[in-house]
Amino acid sequence: MTAGFFVASPELYMKRLLAAGYDKIYQFSHCFRKGERGNYHNPEFTLLEWYRKSADYAQMMRDTEGLVTAIAAALGMGTVLRYRGRSIDLSLPWERLTVSSAFKTLAGWDPVIDPDVRPFDEDMVLKVIPNLNPLRPTFLLDYPAPMASLARL
Repeated sequence: MTAGFFVASPELYMKRLLAAGYDKIYQFSHCFRKGERGNYHNPEFTLLEWYRKSADYAQMMRDTEGLVTAIAAALGMGTVLRYRGRSIDLSLPWERLTVSSAFKTLAGWDPVIDPDVRPFDEDMVLKVIPNLNPLRPTFLLDYPAPMASLARL
């Protein structure tokens, strides 16, 4: 008999390691998500996830910018990534937009004032993400605490 399991994300296990005292951790994971197929989601994908003790999200954004631009440079792409017929400008710094302002502009409501998980998830996928600037990477900041699983304020 063979047994196996599909992991949606390594987050839970990695946060346990962080809580146990590890300072810097990362993992490449083969992940599976049921029912998430479309232009922005695949049911199966490889995910790089990392955490650093005492690093705030501003530092993690700088880490992300550095990682992606270093990979693009190493591959000879410079600061322009060509993907699906588009030229994406990777020059720093990347755009930063609060979740509140993105939702107010693109979905017509503020999830910080009215935190409701069902319309939040739906509007994020159908209204916010598809309408962000496709030619520049964008960080969504100040994610509403009630919508973040496994997070501690």
